[in-house]
Amino acid sequence: MMVACSLLGKEVNIGTPLSNKENPMSDEHQIIPHHILAQVTASHCCICRATLTDAISVQNGIGPICGSKYYNPSYEPTQEQVRNALGLVVCADLAPHIVDAFLKLVNNDRANARKGCNLLVYWASCNYDKRDEVFKCSAIIRALGYATLADKLEIDRTEGVIFEREDYLEAFLPYAQRLERDLKQIPGAKPLVKTEETITGQLVTTPVKRGHKVGWTIPKAEESHFECVLGVDGLGGKLVCGTRGLRTIAPRRWSELLAYRKPTPLPVVQGPKIPHQLTLALRKVILAADPIYVVEGMNFKLKVITPYNSDFVAKLKFQIPYKFRAWDFTNKWWEVSVEYQKVVLQLLQDCYGVTEGTTP
Repeated sequence: MMVACSLLGKEVNIGTPLSNKENPMSDEHQIIPHHILAQVTASHCCICRATLTDAISVQNGIGPICGSKYYNPSYEPTQEQVRNALGLVVCADLAPHIVDAFLKLVNNDRANARKGCNLLVYWASCNYDKRDEVFKCSAIIRALGYATLADKLEIDRTEGVIFEREDYLEAFLPYAQRLERDLKQIPGAKPLVKTEETITGQLVTTPVKRGHKVGWTIPKAEESHFECVLGVDGLGGKLVCGTRGLRTIAPRRWSELLAYRKPTPLPVVQGPKIPHQLTLALRKVILAADPIYVVEGMNFKLKVITPYNSDFVAKLKFQIPYKFRAWDFTNKWWEVSVEYQKVVLQLLQDCYGVTEGTTP
């Protein structure tokens, strides 16, 4: 990787050592020694991206405010932590000159472990927007015992943060109306808030946040329900961090989430209960599995109403020619020719997990 930095007043490219047999000391082809690599400069803080001006901050790649919050330079790792970090460095697939510089600096000497950590923080700063490269550094930093700093590097580059507490999960997630709605349906789940007293003595409650992520508490007993909500509401396939380290949320289907919702008791009625707007021009009920309905109207077209599912829409458009389907913007349902009834029911089973046998 090419990283341009200012070294002794000259512009050089770090990580691209070139040889020049005729003039080995040429400025353009000079190989930078490892001990100087540990002192190269970065222009922005690895955490908040603020411009660095202080000499020590520039050298370490982290500003004084972030450094005081997330980095304890007086901390000294144990010998075992240093050995673990050395093993991770060898396997981390970092730039060769960073690996060599770290090994030469630390070399099983825990007294120099802080300098090795400084080098990793610098490298994370130079690769601020390259998430995978930062994660390699954060894993080694965590192994050295700087857990708070490692947490911060990962939190700012993942979609969510999940911490395990004694009997509940503490999660910080991006705000989305649909996600908030489904989280509130988890028994015992509630937003994480803090209460403060103003000068006038009035108590004010505000949401607890980490950056732009909103805090939630979820009982551990509802962890599977919680994971299902994340997999359905936009976090499926996305990275989260926390107590269990970096991991990917498994994508889930809407039908799986529907299974967690407790059915509400329905009044005794003759036939299936359907939305009022579907009773207009109603001829025959094909499927009624709240909130999914298919009825046959007087014009020999099926009225199909479902929650939004991009997969269902794509398959419906692909399998049913445009002449035999239309989206009703007023009533928010699909009109499909009755001859495609079997196709519609199969799509509902594939995308939502409901069939004709699920009518109430």
